[in-house]
Amino acid sequence: MKDLQTTIIEAAITVYAQKGLTATFGQIAKVAEIKQPHIFYYFKDKKTLLKEVIIYIVSINHTMVRNDIQKEDNSQTRLIKHCRMNVRWALEYKEYAQILLLMYYMSTNDPVFQQIHEKVMVTGKERILEYLYMGSREGLWSETNLEFKAELIQHYLVSEIMTLISYQDREKNDESVLSRLQMLVETILK
Repeated sequence: MKDLQTTIIEAAITVYAQKGLTATFGQIAKVAEIKQPHIFYYFKDKKTLLKEVIIYIVSINHTMVRNDIQKEDNSQTRLIKHCRMNVRWALEYKEYAQILLLMYYMSTNDPVFQQIHEKVMVTGKERILEYLYMGSREGLWSETNLEFKAELIQHYLVSEIMTLISYQDREKNDESVLSRLQMLVETILK
């Protein structure tokens, strides 16, 4: 059985994805099928709730991506799976991905969301960098400029995910995104 805090967070995801920053605690309470004061017990304001929603969403993403990577995978396979699962996550959990778009927007003028955004980007870059260092040790590519390459891959991955969820009516599917990501990775690592 889910705890009430998780129920509120999941309801908030639905409402924030539909209403953006105009979402109200009343709307969230209605979706969660609780009384509005229950939300205030856990979250003092919308900003605090949105911050917790983002932390929840990022943890779901990390779990999904990690679960696809196997111990026997070489670093190139891990890197491709990392990119592939992030794209699949954004397509499977569209509401979650929409909330991340909201976070990117909020980070333009709010220090709390700037910190969250930076942590998300740094964590993604560190995971990619880990695969790049492994590949260098495995002899798959040189160790030259791996930090820059990791940052480039991370930024391109985020850009592709943002495009996928921003232009849902566009004839852009995950396979075309994934093939471009794979070409980018292969080009960068030559």
